[in-house]
Amino acid sequence: MAREVDDLVDDAFQQRRQAVWEGFEKKRWHQIKLDAEKWNNLEQSFILPLQDQLASLVPAYTPPMLNLKTARNPFAVVTSGGELHYGGSGWILETGEEFTREEAEARLVRTREQMLEEIADRGRPEKFYYAIGHDFLAVDTDLGTTTAGTPQDTDGTAARIVSEGFDLALRDVDSLREVAPIEIISVPGNHDRLLTIALLKAMETAYRNQPDVSITFSARSRTYAAYGNTLLGFAHGDGALKPAQYMATMAKEEPAGWAVTIYRAFFTGHLHSEVVRELVGGTHYQMPSLRGKDRFHERQAYLADSALASYVVDEHRGVTSTIYTRA
Repeated sequence: MAREVDDLVDDAFQQRRQAVWEGFEKKRWHQIKLDAEKWNNLEQSFILPLQDQLASLVPAYTPPMLNLKTARNPFAVVTSGGELHYGGSGWILETGEEFTREEAEARLVRTREQMLEEIADRGRPEKFYYAIGHDFLAVDTDLGTTTAGTPQDTDGTAARIVSEGFDLALRDVDSLREVAPIEIISVPGNHDRLLTIALLKAMETAYRNQPDVSITFSARSRTYAAYGNTLLGFAHGDGALKPAQYMATMAKEEPAGWAVTIYRAFFTGHLHSEVVRELVGGTHYQMPSLRGKDRFHERQAYLADSALASYVVDEHRGVTSTIYTRA
């Protein structure tokens, strides 16, 4: 009774606000618990059984190893899916060349065979470093757009592009497995950032019981691996990072690998033409693309050769040569 009316009002207001906050928190946590239970039920009843079922559908297949001579010096090969843009489209009367899903597949198969023939002349490599992604698919959405929403000229629906593209990527990996073990590295592109992650997860399922295939899962924009005396860096090349910054970025993000290697090589794509840059601390290799021209590329007069580039990395001497196969 002795308290001022204003004090009582403030007190009542604070109590009411506390009650509202506690009620809100209880309902929020209740919803979080419900969501967690729903996810757990979905994972246990659908996702995990689906992964097991998909794995059971993939036959236990190990490609026969080709009979290759022993290399004079141990080496590895850095390669990719050719920045294929599978599912892209170009009409010959509008772009100067025909580009379809069939043509994209033919280019990858043809250049891969040529690459492996050159490798066979050198002897068996110790392993392949295979950069998956790099705009292997032309689109990333059901609407036929890139990750950022840029519409694309497409040959087929997004679902067909994904289905056939994933199958093609698996066949490409199997062709390399006939020669040497393979380490698959994720390099999300600006056309297919999300589907690159999906493709990587599909490969994890397909090869999870295959000792000759190792997969480094990552959703990051840059990935690193070390072979012998060389630290290898991988990125698509579409971000804010400029070539002059690659080596400093590599040293910052992979200091342990930087400290124990002599040579550094950074591999990118994105601009569809081959460039080799000597940088302070290492070398930048910009890889070409196998894709054919669409309307945008024809109108911008992008005339670089359609090609697949792979790189021979000597265990002791670093990158010693490029295997360049035109489509």
